[in-house]
Amino acid sequence: EGFTSPTAFLMQTISKFG
Repeated sequence: EGFTSPTAFLMQTISKFG
C-alpha cells in the first residue's frame, strides 16, 4: 500500500530531489 498511490509517488519524487 502506498506504492501505487499518487501521494507516495510524490513523496518519493520529493525525497529524490531532496
